[in-house]
Amino acid sequence: MRKLSRRLALAGMAGAAAPAWAQSSAERGLVQASQQARAVHALVVGINAYRIQPLRGCVNDAQLLAAAVRPFAASVTTLLDEQASRANFLAAWRQVAGRCGAGDMIFLSFSGHGFRIPEIVPGSEADGMDDLIAFAPFHPQQAPTEVLVDDEIETLLAEQGQRRVSVMFVADCCHSGTLTRSVEPAALREVRYRTLSGAFPPSQMRGLVPPPPPSPPADRLTQVHFFAASLETEPVPEITFQGSQHGALSIAIAAGFARGAVGPQEAVVALPALATEAVQTVRALVDARQNPQVALGTEGPRLLRGLVSPRPQAETQAREVRIRMEGALGGALPEGARRAGPLDPADLIWRASERLLISPLGDMVSANIGPAELPMAVERQRALWLAQEAVARQPLELRLELMNPPPGTPAEQRRAANADHPLGTRLKLVLEQLRFPNLVMFNIAGDGTVQMLYPMEREAPVAPPGGRLSLDDLEVKPPLGADHVVALCTRRPLADLAQRLARLDETKAPMQAVRATLEVLPEGGWQMGVVGLFRRRG
Repeated sequence: MRKLSRRLALAGMAGAAAPAWAQSSAERGLVQASQQARAVHALVVGINAYRIQPLRGCVNDAQLLAAAVRPFAASVTTLLDEQASRANFLAAWRQVAGRCGAGDMIFLSFSGHGFRIPEIVPGSEADGMDDLIAFAPFHPQQAPTEVLVDDEIETLLAEQGQRRVSVMFVADCCHSGTLTRSVEPAALREVRYRTLSGAFPPSQMRGLVPPPPPSPPADRLTQVHFFAASLETEPVPEITFQGSQHGALSIAIAAGFARGAVGPQEAVVALPALATEAVQTVRALVDARQNPQVALGTEGPRLLRGLVSPRPQAETQAREVRIRMEGALGGALPEGARRAGPLDPADLIWRASERLLISPLGDMVSANIGPAELPMAVERQRALWLAQEAVARQPLELRLELMNPPPGTPAEQRRAANADHPLGTRLKLVLEQLRFPNLVMFNIAGDGTVQMLYPMEREAPVAPPGGRLSLDDLEVKPPLGADHVVALCTRRPLADLAQRLARLDETKAPMQAVRATLEVLPEGGWQMGVVGLFRRRG
């Protein structure tokens, strides 16, 4: 992202009664106390130990979510790895549902594999496909029935709706789909996706999985609040967060529960606000490779009240970067880095002979990294981690959109823009739902160069009164690789920070820029966003 073609377009809301940044959290959530769940009972599932294509982060997800929901819940049941069979899940579901009465809520989360097969009952699905989640014993030949089909899940949820029991369902898995942007071959062995693909013939599955019940009418699912990790056409990668593998949606939901504190001990979580902030957090953590989908029911509780959830400690010292070395000679690595072991997930992949640096999700970070440039690449990665962890605490809506999308492009795709863009592509950078009056924004280029984006000369570091800002006509220019834009919106004035960042403009100082930004964060009253842009040849 280059600032030389930057043109600022402020989209204010003329005549609005109050600027967006003046709204309280209660107003943002639009939830009244009368919509509070009477009691919450949780069932949390996490499976790493699959017999085929095992995963790394799903048990971490389950433990994270169980800890986050526990202060709000009357009971929490967990099924981890081998415990999570189809029979055990259905038994646990019946037990949890049996504890609930009218006005209660079930918190259900599943972290593991999902996949798709051609519809079991011909004509039953609009797209001709059935979506399934897989339990730990699943094997295409030996245990093909260890799955739950989408219509079965809907039936379980609809049965609770008839009893006026709401369900918040967090599905941190993917159904299937193709990659929405290219993946450098060197990264294919690093990233693990939560979809089973190419492991079994669909025709065999169709013959062995019993037909599910008919899908219940939509009006029987009005008390279901569904949080899906991605679009059906997107895979869900596992990522490293604070040193551990996770799914981004689970991190976002747990962070949302931790944000609910309204006093020393009391916490309140409004599902509309949680939904908005979860989408913002996930997109920042995975560089927009997945776009969560949220559908909140029109009936039933939308407010959870409990004790304050444990808030993960913000990291002030960035951890070591694990580098997968390909074609590199021996020798010492830069400070803050170590070689990735054979079983370690890599944080960066360096193809030294080609001077190519690749992210573990397959994006080109830089096309010009030799031994002399590697220390700055490590510093850049560590700085980005600190920024992304701040986003998880208080997210900001920050995204890229195509300037001139083809006619008829769905809004979902225009807003996603989750691609590596050819040189010459014209984009716009959009910030929305700014809740505070002060704003700064800068870019970290692939080589670590800091570039001030807002404010520029003769501009003040303030947010537009309408709570929306658009930087239009940004052209994708060389060099090839990655850029990451960082934005901070706060209640406190940011003139001093803006001056510090201006002094770093066009210098290779990503850690200085991020640390300066984090130093001004108050306890409350701030939002932070990060968005990545990846450039490629035509």
